[in-house]
Amino acid sequence: MDFQFALWQMVNLVVAPRKVYRNFVTRKQSKDQFARDDPAFLVLLSAFLCLSSALITVVLRLGFVGFIKFLLWSVFVDCIGAGMITATVMWAVTNAFFRADRQHDVEWGYSFDIHLNASFAFLVFIHIIQPILYYPLLSLQGFVGSFFACTLVM
Repeated sequence: MDFQFALWQMVNLVVAPRKVYRNFVTRKQSKDQFARDDPAFLVLLSAFLCLSSALITVVLRLGFVGFIKFLLWSVFVDCIGAGMITATVMWAVTNAFFRADRQHDVEWGYSFDIHLNASFAFLVFIHIIQPILYYPLLSLQGFVGSFFACTLVM
């Protein structure tokens, strides 16, 4: 597993997503597939979810059992389960309606990779930035706390 390359992709998904897209195009030209053939990105994403779940557990004071429940939910339900359902539906819709060339279909693995790419940047915001801002901004009573909470959700 190439963890260095997967970490490069994660950083660039937040900083410069176009580089990651160009890398997918290069892989398609060289290996004739869009999907990643290395599960290192999913392993690093799971490790990231573990660390961010610990941060959320500390901020919300959930305890050890709450940490385990939240970790299992965020990895298996939010990331992998919802990703498999979303990837399958979008793979079927794309192959049924959006293909210009009927001889080549969209790979399911590529659809799942798109889900992982999209969810990583969102998870950085939801699992890292929001818990850090929780006590200073979001826990304020009145208009200011409500304004920042609604703004961060949007």
